[in-house]
Amino acid sequence: MLVNAGEEDISFENNVDAESAPPVEFYYTNELVPSGADVPSPSLSDVNCCDCLIPCKENPHCACKSHQKQKFEDDRAIQLLIDKDEGAQAQWKNTKYPTNTGFLYKENGTLIELLPVYECNALCRCNEDCVNRRSQRPRGFPLTIFKTAERGWGVRYDGKTTLPGHSFIGIYAGEVLTENEADQRGRTYDRSNRTYLYNLDSAHLRTACEKINGRPFNEEEDECCKYVMDAHHVGNFTRFFNHCCQPNLVVVPLYVDNVNPFIYKTAFFTWRDVQPGEELTFNYGPGITGNEEGIAGNTGKFALCKCGARSCKGWQLSRLAL
Repeated sequence: MLVNAGEEDISFENNVDAESAPPVEFYYTNELVPSGADVPSPSLSDVNCCDCLIPCKENPHCACKSHQKQKFEDDRAIQLLIDKDEGAQAQWKNTKYPTNTGFLYKENGTLIELLPVYECNALCRCNEDCVNRRSQRPRGFPLTIFKTAERGWGVRYDGKTTLPGHSFIGIYAGEVLTENEADQRGRTYDRSNRTYLYNLDSAHLRTACEKINGRPFNEEEDECCKYVMDAHHVGNFTRFFNHCCQPNLVVVPLYVDNVNPFIYKTAFFTWRDVQPGEELTFNYGPGITGNEEGIAGNTGKFALCKCGARSCKGWQLSRLAL
């Protein structure tokens, strides 16, 4: 059993073979660890913060509330640009900033909209119970890292009640690498057919790219991804999440103690209600179509998918988000 201070226990289970637990080959942490001099360390010098002496949700002048609202409008505008589906367009046009707490979180800690979150931070005067500090509090429910029949180790929700949709699960912790370092490590990982690399390339970074370049974002010329997460040597339980073509988790960019827009926390939230005993999964590559002709020329990038979902495409990325 893996006991994490302040969290519910994480148990191990293997009913498949004689391996008692996954190989202990990484340092356990819930943080982002900069790797090398070319990756800036988190800085609080210019972080937006509030001086609320009453709960932030009750303070109409909360600076963090205003900051989140402005970012919400920016990110909603980006979704309107990139999501061309008519239904999605109508949904984003009708999406209004939440007014019940003034943040993207509800009172129960679930997200109202799956857009980038800007939480209160170490410089804020609000306490740890603030509605806008969900990722900074204990998870509050048990998980089991278990051996699957065909997909290695996975993670299962083992609470006693239904876990509501949009509930916080955890942060994809690990080392923060430059793209060059990630490419070098990736070639090594590919030889062992196992990797934990994850690009920090969320669509919301277009705004930051436009400000840096001083012009509108260009799909063909601009590259927003500057850093890559690697949970191979440093990480937490989220490194064991398996791929599924019909997942129950979704990734949401999250900022706490860092103003660098290109280095954010990759937060996992439930996409829908999750039942006790259900495996937690996410989609390693949402854009895969299952076109065998296109996949044939990129055999090192793809692997056969064994998720078992009704909508399984038959293939999955062998390297996360790459």
